[in-house]
Amino acid sequence: MKPSPSRAFLLAPLALACAAHATEFVVDDNGGPGVDFTTIQAAIDVAQPGDHVRVRSGTYAGFVIDGKWIVVAEEPGADAWITGRVVVRNVPITGGVQCIGLRIEPSIATRDAALEIGPSSGPVAISRCTVSGRNSSIPSAAVRVTDAQRVLFHDASMSGGHASSVNSSSIGAAGIEVATSSVELHGCIATGGRGGSNWDGTDNDTLFDGQLGGPGLRVASGSAHAERSNFVGGRGGDSSSHFLDLRCAGDGGSGVLSSGGSFAHYLCTFTPGAAGIDQSIWSCNGAPGATISPVGIATEPGRTPICFGLFDACPCGNEGHGPAGCEN
Repeated sequence: MKPSPSRAFLLAPLALACAAHATEFVVDDNGGPGVDFTTIQAAIDVAQPGDHVRVRSGTYAGFVIDGKWIVVAEEPGADAWITGRVVVRNVPITGGVQCIGLRIEPSIATRDAALEIGPSSGPVAISRCTVSGRNSSIPSAAVRVTDAQRVLFHDASMSGGHASSVNSSSIGAAGIEVATSSVELHGCIATGGRGGSNWDGTDNDTLFDGQLGGPGLRVASGSAHAERSNFVGGRGGDSSSHFLDLRCAGDGGSGVLSSGGSFAHYLCTFTPGAAGIDQSIWSCNGAPGATISPVGIATEPGRTPICFGLFDACPCGNEGHGPAGCEN
């Protein structure tokens, strides 16, 4: 199968990075024979264009890839956990960054998206990664892409953080947020977080209503294109149980929400978030979310599946020459 023109810009730079005579650095938080570094950041800091950072099983701090052209990949069969933020920015247009197989979860101190991409003019590919936003009274998105024009998510799972279920006035966080960027999603799952609730199990809760569930995908500006992906809105927050005040349960989040960007999809599913629970004696129920909001933003281009030159494997089963790419 021949890649469509809209994807070709992603393939060429990444194939160049893989075809170079790369140095491979092995990272293991336990150290030992054959290990080059015990932290991912230390390996990134010494990596040269086209180098590969192989991460063994373990728990690692977050890291920053700034102005680099490298691959950071979980070792086959490993289980690599990242507890902290991962930031990818200023990727050179002649190179590319790939992150493969990592599980990224925010630390307690994380206040922003667990995975932040941009600004960047070069291509970024996130493959087989699982990313979770921070659960808190002020939750964080799993992924935020800002001012980045070549970003691909492949077989990735992104879950926005839940707002607290006790006295939180925050809406649920998005699975992925896109602003002034161009993003492609293939075989992904993006899920919004639960909205905040105004309830502590007593009858004197008088603060606020249940809050809105987060969207699976929020496109503030720029564009997002999705194939064979699932978008799930977050559950709305619960209302107060105060017997005198009228408090409303929160509405469910949208599968996809746009406030100014464009969205196209092919063979995707969209699940609205469920409404929160009305716990007051007065009836003020929330509503389920929308599949796509506003209704008119999405197009269905009718694309066919294509194969990407990812470092680890070819999704169509047509292996090329090692990490250089997939045969068409």
